[in-house]
Amino acid sequence: MRIAHLVISGDVAGGQLVALQLARAVRARGDDALFVTPRRGPFAERAEQEGFRVLSADVGRLHRVHGAVALARLLRRERVALLHTHTLAAANTLGRIAARLARVPVV
Repeated sequence: MRIAHLVISGDVAGGQLVALQLARAVRARGDDALFVTPRRGPFAERAEQEGFRVLSADVGRLHRVHGAVALARLLRRERVALLHTHTLAAANTLGRIAARLARVPVV
């Protein structure tokens, strides 16, 4: 199973650290995890140092509906089985729209 964790920024903060712990647990049980973020930063570097892939989709603002379409394409291309959002507001809403478009369950 491949799980994508959607985080809102490239910074290292609470939500990103929780997502990283969950990704480690997913990997430990033999499944695959990756991260999606609107922009790169220290968190992306940290995740990549641990062997996780970090991809980008511009879902940082609600008016960027094209970001939801791009995220849906990414989810399909990467054969993601579950999208786990660790965000508030715009990215959470657009992430849910993208998951629905890609026919991927979302948490």
